[in-house]
Amino acid sequence: MAVQKKFALGRGLDALISTEEVKTAGSSSINEIELSKISVNPNQPRREFDPV
Repeated sequence: MAVQKKFALGRGLDALISTEEVKTAGSSSINEIELSKISVNPNQPRREFDPV
């Protein structure tokens, strides 16, 4: 009787978690745009906002 090898994950965390660095636009990144390029989001449930 031949013994079948069980297939399991057994590849370690490296198979699940990438070791490559992901480039993100950190909090030190600031982009300026014209106010005329900002539009209302039709999916925003709030209609009135509290003043800051």
